[in-house]
Amino acid sequence: MYTSKPLNILLVDDDPDAHLLVGDIFATSERRHILRHARDGKEALDYLLRRGNYRKSGQAPRPDLILLDRRMPNMDGDQLCGRLRADVSLKNIPIIM
Repeated sequence: MYTSKPLNILLVDDDPDAHLLVGDIFATSERRHILRHARDGKEALDYLLRRGNYRKSGQAPRPDLILLDRRMPNMDGDQLCGRLRADVSLKNIPIIM
């Protein structure tokens, strides 16, 4: 999946420090990846499902990669991963847990 363009990455984690750390890492990277944030599985799933409504405006591109925490409130990483793999339009997005 190598490409020279910046990747759209969705970070799903309930720890605010993780968002700051990963954000700092990507902000200083050479390719300036685009990092979007979700605090739990429900918020991530909502973003992923409604992003189709914004495709034409370019506000919510499909993630190229999902960085996913396993232990979160509301919907944990395992539950979200199962939902993504069951959805034909989302099942091919790479996930790192």
